Amino acid sequence: MAQVNILLARISEYRPLQAWCDVEVGVPITNKKRSISNTVAQKRSSEAADEAAQVILLGNETISALACKHFREEMLRVLLVSIKGATVTKFITQGIEPKSFPED
Repeated sequence: MAQVNILLARISEYRPLQAWCDVEVGVPITNKKRSISNTVAQKRSSEAADEAAQVILLGNETISALACKHFREEMLRVLLVSIKGATVTKFITQGIEPKSFPED
């Protein structure tokens, strides 16, 4: 399980956006197909986040709460293609030290 605060930002005269999104990613240690290493989980999660950010930032969303919701939904959709059983939610689990991207 990992928690990350991700900044989605778009500079635009007509549809600006700046949203800090709390994202909790869970990846099973193993699924029906194979075991999943931390390295693979981190790589696939970051690729899914990059792809989801592109989709959201190219869209028309200007409300931060909705942008974050759609970002998490898109990230989950992308991540599930490569890692069955993965989860992407807002922060739920207590006791995890969240990271920020970009870092403070």
